[in-house]
Amino acid sequence: MNDALDIVMRYFDPPLDQQDYASVEGFAADCIFQAWKAGTRHKLALANKAIQAVEERHPLGKNLRRLPTVS
Repeated sequence: MNDALDIVMRYFDPPLDQQDYASVEGFAADCIFQAWKAGTRHKLALANKAIQAVEERHPLGKNLRRLPTVS
């Protein structure tokens, strides 16, 4: 579950404010835990569910920029 949370937090360009960072991290961790309890075990599947939830339901979701992909 920790690997999935690391993936989520690296996916976004996180806010510099520690309180906002903790809010996003806690929200993502809750989403990962709920998916884990529902039977999802693969870290990428857990991370994808949490990323989607952050983007759709977290108050800062629309303001978080994704990091540019490296080709």
